[in-house]
Amino acid sequence: MGTFRIRTRTKRKIKKALKKYGPAVGLLIFTIALLFRACEIETPYSLLGEAIPKTLSLDSFAIDNQITVVSQEQGVSKTRNFAKRLQISGYQTDTVVSSADTENIAFYNEALYSYAVIDGDSMKFKKENIPVEYLEFVDVADEVEHMLIALPEALLEDVKIQKEDGVKTISLQLTVNTFAAYYEQYVSENRASLIRGYRLDDFALSDIVSVTVSVNKKGYLDSYFISYKGKGTKTDDGIREEIWFSVEDRMTFVETEEGVSVKPMVGYLHFPENVSAPYHLLESAMTKTKALDAIQATYALNMNVDMDLLENPTDIPIYAVIQATDLRSGKPRLYSRRNISMLNVSKETEVYREGNYYYIYVAGQGLKIKSGIYTHNYDVLSDLQELTLMLPERILMNGNITEQADGTKIVEITVPKADVVELFDFHIDETVMAISNDAKIQEVSPTDATVLITVSEDGYLLSYSTQFDMKLTLGIKNETGARDPMEVKVKMDSIVNYTHPSVPVTVTPMEGYEDFPYIEY
Repeated sequence: MGTFRIRTRTKRKIKKALKKYGPAVGLLIFTIALLFRACEIETPYSLLGEAIPKTLSLDSFAIDNQITVVSQEQGVSKTRNFAKRLQISGYQTDTVVSSADTENIAFYNEALYSYAVIDGDSMKFKKENIPVEYLEFVDVADEVEHMLIALPEALLEDVKIQKEDGVKTISLQLTVNTFAAYYEQYVSENRASLIRGYRLDDFALSDIVSVTVSVNKKGYLDSYFISYKGKGTKTDDGIREEIWFSVEDRMTFVETEEGVSVKPMVGYLHFPENVSAPYHLLESAMTKTKALDAIQATYALNMNVDMDLLENPTDIPIYAVIQATDLRSGKPRLYSRRNISMLNVSKETEVYREGNYYYIYVAGQGLKIKSGIYTHNYDVLSDLQELTLMLPERILMNGNITEQADGTKIVEITVPKADVVELFDFHIDETVMAISNDAKIQEVSPTDATVLITVSEDGYLLSYSTQFDMKLTLGIKNETGARDPMEVKVKMDSIVNYTHPSVPVTVTPMEGYEDFPYIEY
């Protein structure tokens, strides 16, 4: 039936009952109290439901985190061990101060900054600029909470509590789908870590996932252990390989009730801030370029599309020429010519903007409209901004700068696939619109993107190119109105070229634009 204790408050009530009602009624009340407490049997569900929030209610604690990854590639087994200690203080006040140590890495996080010693080098980062490979040392609270899941009662019905030396342990096995449903963030973070660490194209869980949780005598978590297997794919020199993984991840809680005092590194306040050279170079170049009163540029966007509707992969090129003056005056003058081609059919659109009016010439017809919601599709300056993004500093941290003989600088950056959809949504939207105006994106799976940016000797943006591949699943309406999935493979290339600002810009509108009929929306 389980063990029970009579609470002090219950004892007092029994004494009062004995004194007030006599031995018979008092004995009855005592018996009812015993039966009530005896019915409160501890279950795996109640054990986890109490231990996890109790542990996370602490303001400070320490965790030893040990991860073992065994990879099988071409019959060769390799084992990598990772160990770190997380010391957390201020957990309940949202001012988490933590340190995470491995053999070569130590992080101390306080307020808006992270202070680090990496391979003997001291540095500090703004938290939003932490390189992705070090995020696990900063987002400590999230990492802990994404692993410590209190599972629902239905999954724990057949699980038994094992007891040894006062420590209570439960173990269970979950299917891949069930595990992914309840540990969604944990799965996402570990998948990204494996893809990044082993340079994989993709990774997916396989087999059964084991979860083991132990609770100490005082009702706090003692350890939380997850073991899973999965398969990754990797492409080297055009050859696709499979890599099998076996991962064990254990968090052991120490100093829970005693609390911890987190001590930063000596002299941490004087650590130099790590700001990437590519970030400084590009921020300066884009600021100078955007401040120009006149620009002349071209952009080309090419989508090589492979889908079932086409017999062979086909190119969908978009090319535009842009001339603009008086950009800072509030009454800009701008001319653009944009051409898109598909299956030997081309569509060219010319736009001339003078102040608040747009003159548009397409398919042999001209019209004049006032600047507003209906002119958004003709705003080529907006296209330029989308095609020349200022990338986040955490991504630019890994950029390389090469200086040419003429003084120009070329910055090469690899944008991780996890960031491609968010950063290059313009490219994706242009692809979908070129294929079908009615298509809906159901899934996007991109590769890493390569970005090459050229900056002039005097610090202006000269070119900006982007390349990546992606697989799209689009929903295409059928005759019933439902959407059928269609798979599309795309090779994406875009490049923007700016004429150096030392070259004068002349805006030349289309002939006869003054006679275009005015359309009022």
